[in-house]
Amino acid sequence: MAKKTDADKGAALRETGRKWLERIKAAEADEKTFLDDAAVAAAVYRGKGAPKTDGSSDTAPFDFNILFSNVETIVPAVINSAPAPDIRSEISFRTIPMW
Repeated sequence: MAKKTDADKGAALRETGRKWLERIKAAEADEKTFLDDAAVAAAVYRGKGAPKTDGSSDTAPFDFNILFSNVETIVPAVINSAPAPDIRSEISFRTIPMW
Protein backbone atom coordinates (compact mmCIF):
# COMPACT_ATOMS: atom_id res chain seq x y z
CA MET A 1 0.00 0.00 0.00
CA ALA A 2 1.25 3.42 -0.86
CA LYS A 3 1.54 5.91 1.95
CA LYS A 4 -0.48 9.11 1.52
CA THR A 5 1.64 12.16 1.05
CA ASP A 6 0.91 15.62 2.40
CA ALA A 7 -0.13 16.69 -1.11
CA ASP A 8 -2.70 13.86 -1.28
CA LYS A 9 -4.06 14.76 2.15
CA GLY A 10 -4.29 18.42 1.14
CA ALA A 11 -6.13 17.56 -2.07
CA ALA A 12 -8.61 15.41 -0.12
CA LEU A 13 -9.22 18.23 2.36
CA ARG A 14 -9.75 20.74 -0.46
CA GLU A 15 -12.24 18.39 -2.11
CA THR A 16 -14.13 17.93 1.17
CA GLY A 17 -14.15 21.69 1.72
CA ARG A 18 -15.41 22.30 -1.81
CA LYS A 19 -18.28 19.85 -1.28
CA TRP A 20 -19.27 21.53 1.98
CA LEU A 21 -19.17 24.99 0.43
CA GLU A 22 -21.44 23.76 -2.37
CA ARG A 23 -23.86 22.35 0.20
CA ILE A 24 -23.87 25.62 2.14
CA LYS A 25 -24.57 27.63 -1.03
CA ALA A 26 -27.39 25.25 -1.95
CA ALA A 27 -28.90 25.60 1.54
CA GLU A 28 -28.68 29.40 1.32
CA ALA A 29 -30.51 29.30 -2.01
CA ASP A 30 -33.19 27.00 -0.55
CA GLU A 31 -33.70 29.25 2.49
CA LYS A 32 -33.63 32.58 0.61
CA THR A 33 -37.42 32.90 0.33
CA PHE A 34 -37.88 32.06 4.00
CA LEU A 35 -35.21 34.54 5.10
CA ASP A 36 -36.67 37.28 2.88
CA ASP A 37 -40.13 36.71 4.37
CA ALA A 38 -38.64 36.74 7.88
CA ALA A 39 -36.91 40.05 7.17
CA VAL A 40 -40.20 41.57 6.01
CA ALA A 41 -42.01 40.25 9.10
CA ALA A 42 -39.29 41.64 11.39
CA ALA A 43 -39.53 45.05 9.68
CA VAL A 44 -43.31 45.07 10.08
CA TYR A 45 -43.01 44.06 13.75
CA ARG A 46 -40.55 46.88 14.40
CA GLY A 47 -42.91 49.36 12.74
CA LYS A 48 -40.63 50.15 9.81
CA GLY A 49 -43.31 49.24 7.30
CA ALA A 50 -43.66 46.63 4.62
CA PRO A 51 -41.94 46.87 1.24
CA LYS A 52 -44.09 48.50 -1.42
CA THR A 53 -45.51 46.20 -4.07
CA ASP A 54 -44.32 48.39 -6.96
CA GLY A 55 -40.77 47.10 -6.57
CA SER A 56 -39.24 50.29 -5.18
CA SER A 57 -36.95 50.18 -2.17
CA ASP A 58 -39.26 52.41 -0.12
CA THR A 59 -41.52 51.07 2.58
CA ALA A 60 -45.21 51.69 3.09
CA PRO A 61 -45.78 53.14 6.57
CA PHE A 62 -48.53 51.82 8.81
CA ASP A 63 -51.02 53.95 10.70
CA PHE A 64 -51.07 51.39 13.52
CA ASN A 65 -48.74 48.46 14.04
CA ILE A 66 -51.28 45.71 14.72
CA LEU A 67 -48.69 42.91 14.68
CA PHE A 68 -46.72 44.45 17.55
CA SER A 69 -49.93 45.16 19.43
CA ASN A 70 -51.21 41.61 19.10
CA VAL A 71 -47.92 40.00 20.06
CA GLU A 72 -47.42 42.23 23.08
CA THR A 73 -50.96 41.44 24.23
CA ILE A 74 -50.59 37.67 23.86
CA VAL A 75 -47.06 37.25 25.29
CA PRO A 76 -47.94 37.88 28.97
CA ALA A 77 -50.83 35.46 28.77
CA VAL A 78 -48.56 32.75 27.37
CA ILE A 79 -45.64 33.39 29.71
CA ASN A 80 -47.60 33.79 32.95
CA SER A 81 -49.74 30.71 32.55
CA ALA A 82 -48.40 27.54 34.09
CA PRO A 83 -48.13 24.58 31.75
CA ALA A 84 -51.00 22.14 32.00
CA PRO A 85 -49.62 18.60 31.85
CA ASP A 86 -51.66 16.09 29.92
CA ILE A 87 -51.19 12.87 31.87
CA ARG A 88 -53.12 9.86 30.69
CA SER A 89 -52.73 6.19 31.33
CA GLU A 90 -51.64 4.09 28.40
CA ILE A 91 -54.22 1.53 29.42
CA SER A 92 -57.81 2.63 29.39
CA PHE A 93 -59.67 2.04 32.64
CA ARG A 94 -62.67 0.79 30.69
CA THR A 95 -60.79 -2.31 29.60
CA ILE A 96 -59.71 -3.26 33.12
CA PRO A 97 -62.42 -4.54 35.44
CA MET A 98 -62.33 -2.80 38.80
CA TRP A 99 -63.43 -5.92 40.77
